[in-house]
Amino acid sequence: MKRKSYFKKLLVYMVIMGCFFLMVVGCGQDKQKQGGENQPPVSPHPKTEVQLATLYFADEDVMYLVPEEREIKYAKDNLPQAIIEELVKGPQSEELRATLPETTRLLSLEVSEGTAYVNLSKEFERDYPGGSTGELMALGSIVRSLTELENIQRVQFLLEGKKVDVLAKGHMDLSEPLRRGVTLGNIEQLFDELQRDQEAANQGKLPWRLDPLEAAKKEGPRRGLYAQGEYKLVSQKEKGEYSGTGEAVVRHMYKNASYKIMLIQPVKVGSGGIWAINSIEEDFSGKDS
Repeated sequence: MKRKSYFKKLLVYMVIMGCFFLMVVGCGQDKQKQGGENQPPVSPHPKTEVQLATLYFADEDVMYLVPEEREIKYAKDNLPQAIIEELVKGPQSEELRATLPETTRLLSLEVSEGTAYVNLSKEFERDYPGGSTGELMALGSIVRSLTELENIQRVQFLLEGKKVDVLAKGHMDLSEPLRRGVTLGNIEQLFDELQRDQEAANQGKLPWRLDPLEAAKKEGPRRGLYAQGEYKLVSQKEKGEYSGTGEAVVRHMYKNASYKIMLIQPVKVGSGGIWAINSIEEDFSGKDS
């Protein structure tokens, strides 16, 4: 009797445990199924965006950094990285020259509080041209291209994840972040080049040279001003009191910075004369002059 009672109890216990097991497994499967339905599918191809970006390359004579606009595809929040990768590819215009060696690899890029931390591979230091001009063009193209973005004010260069004071074959102090440099004061112009531009304008070429506003937009970035932002014609005179030529003032504003650009007609006065930047000043007034 005791043995039968024992087996009955064991049988009841096994039935209860079996039901409990089925309930647990069933609930787990339901939750797993439900969770799978609610979770969004993971795409092997991240969504990309397209933006018109400003890249800086060397001009034909490797004297100035010149902007080139280009549509760039990039993953979310990856625009600065995409800009560096496009710089490595080089310019699309045949009149411009590459500033970074093709072997350059971007190891990482982070932006924090207005500073872009650009971590380049050792190949960059090994293969860039070196010398004052080569270094200025290489580092300057990165600084100017990245600081065209509103959230970047300066660039800290890293090499293989480490800060360096000076690059091999270089002279610039890289221990601190580099800011965009703007040429202030009187702008030196080569008269022979201005005469050539005037002759070209006489033949219907370089139409931007005949408009002071367009001349400021075109020449300004070569002197460190932004390609982005606002350029506004403030005043224009047929003949200035001191210069004896046509005079114009253009204001440039971007990212809390404001500059006053003075232009003159250095070769020919009047409607057919070209315009050139004579000086650039920081403008603290915020008022039209």
